[in-house]
Amino acid sequence: IGFSDLQAMMKKINTLYKSKGQVTARAILPPQKIENGTVHVALIEGKLGAVAVKGSARTAEAFFTSRIVTTYTTEALTLLAEGVPPQLIDNVAVNAGMPLGPCALADLTTLTLLADIVASMRGDGTRPSWGGIRAEDALARLLAAGRTGKAAGTGIYDYDEAGRRPWSGLPALFPAASAVPAPETIRRRLFNVQSLEAVRCIEDGVLASPGDGDVGSVMGWGYPAHLGGVLSYVDTVGSRALADQCNELADAYGARFAPPAMLAGMAARDARFHAV
Repeated sequence: IGFSDLQAMMKKINTLYKSKGQVTARAILPPQKIENGTVHVALIEGKLGAVAVKGSARTAEAFFTSRIVTTYTTEALTLLAEGVPPQLIDNVAVNAGMPLGPCALADLTTLTLLADIVASMRGDGTRPSWGGIRAEDALARLLAAGRTGKAAGTGIYDYDEAGRRPWSGLPALFPAASAVPAPETIRRRLFNVQSLEAVRCIEDGVLASPGDGDVGSVMGWGYPAHLGGVLSYVDTVGSRALADQCNELADAYGARFAPPAMLAGMAARDARFHAV
């Protein structure tokens, strides 16, 4: 066994951790002297107690996290309501770096609880992030069909001792009205909405700085660390390019993708949140 084999083994272990949503756990090869053909692997399993975004008098505990995670989840449920297979939605999210797909996460949360959370976060429905969202309709249909989540074995997916598998009744519940979007379109819908809502959080005074939002997103709900965070994502894509993408998505899918004033202003100057 060579070093490349050991690296491949580390990757498989960490992929397993990631698939289970264990974003604070890692397998590493510690410095060691190999004796008798034995290699020691260290499994580091951390636990996140809480993430608090501070620095603004208008910030309620976890409110930033609630806003972004709800936006992400409701976009996934809207895709589901449009007839997009949950396996595709989840695969796109996981391949982009999320620890768990949003449909699998919804089942894990339980759909009954998620319906209450979505209703609470919607408020009067006038916030920009709700323009064109079909999440409540999707949840109502699932619950009416007796689908409540992973704990009951029947949610967006079916569950048994062997694990998760597609539910055969889902296509009838959510027939596709048009062609299934390309994976890149799904990825943009899932990730752009998070950054748009984060920008709105700055506009609303919920976040004191872009850095707070980046740290809160990576540590709070497992946003892909390689993207830097929800506001670093704006810099990675480019404010002008992101605004253009969002305008196209708004034309196709609803006003929730319309760039907020801050992003539109940044796009006009091709500005960044973080200095290079």
